Amino acid sequence: MITEQELKAMCTPDIIKKMVELAEGFEIRQSISCSMFYFKPQPQVTTSIHTKDLFDSDNTLIFSTLIHRTCEGWNKLNSKLIISVDNRIIYDECGANKNYAYKNYQPENLTQLELALLHCLIEIFKSEVAG
Repeated sequence: MITEQELKAMCTPDIIKKMVELAEGFEIRQSISCSMFYFKPQPQVTTSIHTKDLFDSDNTLIFSTLIHRTCEGWNKLNSKLIISVDNRIIYDECGANKNYAYKNYQPENLTQLELALLHCLIEIFKSEVAG
């Protein structure tokens, strides 16, 4: 079983940056000292968060929204869709379906669905960041 903490540990700043780039309503700003991203749930409302604080339990709703909006952004731009079917996430990687069954994840603050989505996104972005 994969824990929420294990997946969060795999979320490097580069992976978070990729997620923010795809997620509608989010933007990232980097300075020499830190990375911050901004969440705009409404045009007149902006929440700023240091990337290092993203995994705090106080920010669970924002991180959850980031995961869902990243998947939505990915699916808008790519023919290889991330889809949810029968309690699992399916992603077609080079003709081989990758499955992320919800039952394989141990949540703390996020749901099993969100952890499966996050795991899928991490694996997609890991190859992009490395390459």
